[in-house]
Amino acid sequence: MQTHPRSMASAAVVAGLLAVGSAAAEPFRLEKKYDLATGDRFFLDSPIGGVELRGVEGRQALIMVTSDRGDLADRFDFRFEQAAGQLKMVVEPRDKGVLSWFKQFRGNVHITIEVPRATPVELHTSGGGIDLSSLDASVKANSSGGGIKLAEVHGDVALSSSGGGVDVRVVQGSVRLESSGGGVRGESLGGSVYADSSGGGISLKVVSGDVEARSSGGGVEVEEAGGRVTASSSGGPVKVLFAAGNAKGGELDSSGGGIVATLDPEAGLDLDAGTSSGSVHCNLPVTVQGRVSSDSLHGKVHGGGALLHVRSSGGGITINSR
Repeated sequence: MQTHPRSMASAAVVAGLLAVGSAAAEPFRLEKKYDLATGDRFFLDSPIGGVELRGVEGRQALIMVTSDRGDLADRFDFRFEQAAGQLKMVVEPRDKGVLSWFKQFRGNVHITIEVPRATPVELHTSGGGIDLSSLDASVKANSSGGGIKLAEVHGDVALSSSGGGVDVRVVQGSVRLESSGGGVRGESLGGSVYADSSGGGISLKVVSGDVEARSSGGGVEVEEAGGRVTASSSGGPVKVLFAAGNAKGGELDSSGGGIVATLDPEAGLDLDAGTSSGSVHCNLPVTVQGRVSSDSLHGKVHGGGALLHVRSSGGGITINSR
């Protein structure tokens, strides 16, 4: 049986393409280890990759980069510097010319990091999401490539995302959360909280400190608020459940829906509520002051105290007793 020369050539081309494909699919792996002293900081800046960082016992930091792109080191430069109490990792594209803006990187990259629990960290990535956990130090993180998740941190936290939502659980420290790529969620937060979202709603549960929450992407909901609450929304309703004994008041405002505030009737507050888009309903004892009307309520709860100011132009107002 004879084989046509054209068939042989085609087979050679296919074999060559398969060989190139196999080479391109060869995985990339980079691993680095460093000893960190107590108080040393870790800093990361990368345009590629999702990042997973967790705190561990001991003094050693471990950094691992994996990818399905075997040519990753040809495309990006990985720099590591340790000096002046800081371990720094910076990833930069090797091609920084004008044409680099038109070249798209296609591939999966994952950066896994372990640091001693007491290490303050600062992370910046535009290539994927960020997942942090188990740290006894401050955390600062920014992502434009995905959302941010954080859990079990004993320190101050500042997170910002334009690539997804922000989800935070169990933090002992002040918390600052900003998102334009999704909603903001937080639970079991021991300090003060600032939350701002233009990409979705805000949901905070069990907050010991003061709360300032502002959303133009959805509603605002705060449950078991232990401090003063400032909450405003132009994207949905506002709902606040004040913790038992909370008499610190606050300011609730909505142009995107109604407002529901649930109070401890034994906590002394001055109440000032009014709406231009519905009526005010209250089911707890209030010593009314001034004019009585269906769209406003001014008075004292349990003898009065700090001011709770409630205003809505997006719906009615309901004041409940817990």
